[in-house]
Amino acid sequence: MTVSVESFPRDNLDEGVQLYRAVFNEPPWNDDWTDETARRRLSQILETSGYRGYGASVRGELVGLVMGNLEVMADRRVIEVEILGELIGIAWPFINCLQEADSVRPPASSGEHVPENGLHYSLYLHLPL
Repeated sequence: MTVSVESFPRDNLDEGVQLYRAVFNEPPWNDDWTDETARRRLSQILETSGYRGYGASVRGELVGLVMGNLEVMADRRVIEVEILGELIGIAWPFINCLQEADSVRPPASSGEHVPENGLHYSLYLHLPL
């Protein structure tokens, strides 16, 4: 499986909205987000001063986002989980990209990662079949 990690520009809002809904309407959050809710929350991040974001794609489909501003970059990572067996295939390109941009330490076991500033995050994956 080939994972492509590229900058996620502000004008990619619609694609991000679909991923945000898919992530937050499923466990562990089980929210009831509409397109409007996801658009509002994602727009808040995209419009923040110092915004930086990366999107991971598999076969042309967006499967993950890492975004935030330069001060709190490690606090906004969203990737949908569907196939846990493919975690490392998706995680490494993201982690490599983040290490270059944000000095994130290498991943710990089980998809858990601790950035230099001590904020904890986990990778949640969604892979198109």
